[in-house]
Amino acid sequence: MFEAVKQELTILYGSPEHILAQDFYYTMPPLKKGDKNRFRIRKNYSGYPLQLQSIVVNSKRKQTIFGNLENNVEHEFTLCDEAAIDSFTEMMSDFGAKAWYNKSKDKYVFVAVEDVEYHIELCTVPIRGVDEHFLEIEGVYPEGLSETEEQAKNKAIDDFITAVFRRFGIENAVETRPYRELMGVEYPKD
Repeated sequence: MFEAVKQELTILYGSPEHILAQDFYYTMPPLKKGDKNRFRIRKNYSGYPLQLQSIVVNSKRKQTIFGNLENNVEHEFTLCDEAAIDSFTEMMSDFGAKAWYNKSKDKYVFVAVEDVEYHIELCTVPIRGVDEHFLEIEGVYPEGLSETEEQAKNKAIDDFITAVFRRFGIENAVETRPYRELMGVEYPKD
């Protein structure tokens, strides 16, 4: 089914970008379920042979749920090279950050621009030793919208996701647990 979905998405949205994402998660005390005291460093590789394309640091500032959608406001910035990662993680460890867990995601990224920019990712993620396939859809819009505008964007995103999932017959196979939970990663006991 993976290849059939990839082929159909290519017909709908054009050739995807193939990216191997290596994620490194860190926590900062005190950490309780739901706290924002964690961040991720993602190394994105693409091309053949694989070459490092970008290094992105991400941390959620705010998370809300709209229907079946997870709505995140995030801090996100790039680092310029491997030396910058070393400097950043050393600085953050001075503030109490500790390495938590790692994850890899082999993904094909399609972009659709309608009322919102959509990033459609057809992913393979190793979960407990087995390569599992996921279809992720992210709608991106700027901060600073009114509550009414934000609700309209979220409704458009929900409608888009529902339509794509229906197209592939997977609307009842939605996985709501985060990868961390699927991988069996526990919160640190600090």
